[in-house]
This record gives sequence, C-alpha cells and structure tokens, in this order.
Amino acid sequence: MKKYLFTSLLIVHVILACGRGPKVGPPTETKVATASETDCGFVQNSYGQRVSWKQSLPIKIYLDPTFPPEHEMVLKNAAQKWESVLNKTLFIFEKAAQASTPAKDNRNVFYWMNPWGSDKKLQAMSSLSWNNNQLVEADIKIDAQYYSYYVTTPTSQLDVHLESLFVHELGHVLGLKHVNSSTSSVMLQVLDFLLKRELPTAADQANLKCEYK
Repeated sequence: MKKYLFTSLLIVHVILACGRGPKVGPPTETKVATASETDCGFVQNSYGQRVSWKQSLPIKIYLDPTFPPEHEMVLKNAAQKWESVLNKTLFIFEKAAQASTPAKDNRNVFYWMNPWGSDKKLQAMSSLSWNNNQLVEADIKIDAQYYSYYVTTPTSQLDVHLESLFVHELGHVLGLKHVNSSTSSVMLQVLDFLLKRELPTAADQANLKCEYK
C-alpha cells in the first residue's frame, strides 16, 4: 500500500489565482526578457525563474512546541544530508517560544500536527511563499495523527522512516519540487512504508548545486 508525500505548492498557486498570495515574477520587463532558466528540479515562478532562497542562507526554521524534542537530532541529521552537498550551513533550527498555527507570517515553522486536519493520505505538507523568485517563507507540517514514524527500528509494517521524510521536506524548503522518475531521488513523491531514502542522489546533488553554487 502506498501513501503519498505532498507539498502544497498547488495551494500556493490556487491562492495566487484568488489574488491573495505572494507576488511572483520579476517587476520589470527587462528582467522578464532574460528570466527563463532551466528548472534544475526547482519550483519556478510564472516567468520561468527558479524559486529559492538565493544567497539569504542559512534558513532559520522554528520548531513549534508540538515538535517532539526526541526528534530534533533526526531533523538535524536530515539537514546535514543537504548541507554536506554544498559544505555549508543551510539551516538553523530554533525552538519557538510559543505555539502557533500555519500562516503567512514570514516565519519558517516545523509543525507536528495532531489533529492533522488534512487529507489522511498525506504524510506531510510543505507550503512555500515567494516574492519574485526569492523564497520568503516555508512551513512544514508532519501528520502525527494518522502515521507512526521510526528512527532506527520499525515497530510495525506501517511505520514511516522519519529521517527520509525530513530530508524530503527540507528539500522542498530549499525550493526543490517533486520528481517523476524511476530513480531513487529523495524528492520522489511516494515514500512507501519502511522505505529508507535519506541520501540525496547524484542527480539531487546536481540540482542543488545548479541553484546554490
């Protein structure tokens, strides 16, 4: 039985269609004329530009009080998988002083959601907001109601490998989108139960380096 990872980029675009989302695309025609880029596995705005944090690194991510302290090291290990590709710090994690709800507030927050309140098929959901081609916010929600996770040894056939899930979601935070291929990319949409996929492949690494040189 397969369950699906999901990043709510479509939600961002739906909100944009309603005129309530962040501004996308360059502000001048001069930039439009030369804006189109190869995607390199990244989300692109309506002008064909890769959407990322550009040089505003590292990314500060707040851990909501709902996030289990025992999983903080797992999250840091997942971050290291991406950081080792560029040999630089990409993420800084800090405990949030108080609980919050996902909102467009220019804060990047990691949530451990129970109750989940979304589609039961989703293990996680990452929402990105950007201005022109610059990411300004990323919120990550983990479904802690309908799924159980393991770090080293699963306790059932329906457990999900937590570090693999974290690596995938942090890839979205960096701006990477889902890939559709037969490779073992960490950005594949489907993460089967018990499957470990926590190491970025050569293709994943090349995509990351394409934008973050």
